[in-house]
Amino acid sequence: MSSAGSQPEPRRHHYVPRCWLAGFTDTGEKDGTLYVTDLGRKKQWSGKPGNNGFINDFYRISEEGLDPVMVERALAQMESEVAPILQAVDRERCPPDKEAFAKLL
Repeated sequence: MSSAGSQPEPRRHHYVPRCWLAGFTDTGEKDGTLYVTDLGRKKQWSGKPGNNGFINDFYRISEEGLDPVMVERALAQMESEVAPILQAVDRERCPPDKEAFAKLL
């Protein structure tokens, strides 16, 4: 359990954000299907963004006294703010306004 209480700790730490992977799906959404190619293993499969581009506990911190998933939680918060901006840029094919650009930075 997390230090936050009843919410379980996230285990799938995405090194490629799900919002970015969603842009490669058939629907352009996180619940769409994308195709993954592993060149090293010479394998290819279809899947969802939530099930690809992650390593369990990748950003986990083992320092005593710190929230072990604080990095993952911070990245998830950033993704929730940035994803709509990136989607709008892709959809509208124009740069973000000054406020949105500041959030991206």
